[in-house]
Amino acid sequence: MLGLIKLGQAHFNSVGTGQSIAFTAFALCLIVAAFECRSETDSVLTTSTFDSKQMNWVALAQFVLAVLVTQMDGFRRILGTTEINVRQFGWALLASLVLLLLWELGKLLARRSRGV
Repeated sequence: MLGLIKLGQAHFNSVGTGQSIAFTAFALCLIVAAFECRSETDSVLTTSTFDSKQMNWVALAQFVLAVLVTQMDGFRRILGTTEINVRQFGWALLASLVLLLLWELGKLLARRSRGV
């Protein structure tokens, strides 16, 4: 998250933009973590991942809130975020995708070490 704040400062000339990107990335990473924590070794990249309707609704709500926090004036004033554009949102999304890939790699290694 600190790297994203630095990215905002260096590439977008704004610490506030970097903080908003990092805040959004954190929210997206929480969604990844919620799905990944369902099993120590099973991949999240299966259709059974989405069997829980309640978890799907919560993940969708989390995603919507992650977007609204930087797009709606009321949320921005309350949380001190700034508006981010699609490119900046992409950086937040990239951070969550990196987390997903690393977590899946760890699970693959765990399956191989256990012979699963």
